[in-house]
Amino acid sequence: MSTPHRTHDEATTEMFRNDPNLAIAYLNSVLADGDDLDVMLALRSLSAAFGGVSAIARHADANVNTMYRTLSKHGNPSLRTLRGVLDAMGMRLAVQAAEKPKFGDGIKLVPQRPDTKVVTEEIAKRLHGESDT
Repeated sequence: MSTPHRTHDEATTEMFRNDPNLAIAYLNSVLADGDDLDVMLALRSLSAAFGGVSAIARHADANVNTMYRTLSKHGNPSLRTLRGVLDAMGMRLAVQAAEKPKFGDGIKLVPQRPDTKVVTEEIAKRLHGESDT
């Protein structure tokens, strides 16, 4: 009995489909080390594991042809589209401190993830000059 042949792309798609954390780690790696082209191509590649470009477009409430162009090497998605694509893949945008600040002292890393409500309240206090710090 022969083993069915799979292409590299098919095997990669299956790995990402079976392990969404691997897909997240891959995209984070591309975002950290790649350029805009790498990010667009990574999103296009990942889309296959999450139903294909057509399914991503439907979930993101976007035109299918536009989504194909958006996820091409010349793509430049809006923030709304990017959020929709990531949401369709079960991901979201997040911000984290860079290892090395581009200028000044940078931000101080917080050892634990703070409660979002507490952070939001602290930001509101600071905006209104009511901070305890």
